[in-house]
Order: sequence, then C-alpha cells, then structure tokens
Amino acid sequence: MARAAGVLILALSGTMLYLGRGLYRLQIDAWRLLLAVIVIMAISGTITFWRIDLVTMYTSMGVDSHVVTAAAKMGQMNFLRWMTPIWFLPWFGWLLFVRRYFPKSSTTAGVSV
Repeated sequence: MARAAGVLILALSGTMLYLGRGLYRLQIDAWRLLLAVIVIMAISGTITFWRIDLVTMYTSMGVDSHVVTAAAKMGQMNFLRWMTPIWFLPWFGWLLFVRRYFPKSSTTAGVSV
C-alpha cells in the first residue's frame, strides 16, 4: 500500500511540475490539463467526503475522540461536506480568468509576432 501511495505522489508531483512549467510558458495544453485535474479533484473530494464517515476518519488519524465528537455535535462534519465543492470555485474562477492570457492554440505558443 505504501509503495502504491509513493508512486501516486510521484506521478502527481510530476504532473504538477509539468503544469507549473506549462502555465509559466502560457501553453494552452497545460491550461486544459489543469482544468481537467481541478475538475477530477473536485469530484473526487466531494464524493469522498460524502461517502466516508468523517468521525471514524478523524479518530483513525489520531484526533482525540472527544474533540471529534464535539465537532460532530456542532455540525462541523456537515460543514466540511458542503464546503469541499465550494472550495474549488475560486480555482475555477482563477483558471477562467487567466485563460485570456493564453494563445488560441498550442502551435502559436512561444512565437513572437
């Protein structure tokens, strides 16, 4: 399990490195890939937080059960479930805002006219 997690982290790190470099160079392909990554992460996070028992998750992570129980009674677990998809909205907005600075196609990227 740990080996698979390490491979996944390396793959995500490589993807983020490519995206950072591509966005810096205003490559439209990197912008499109980042859009796909953000959509996938938003969907994955939303599904995950709605399917798992957050009290059990935080308890298994070593958080004191009294703290987790108190947070659940105050409605913090439902807050996390609803805020997960909302937290991605600023990323979508930023991505749509910076789209105007990218060339129309990847063939014109890096060519000074």
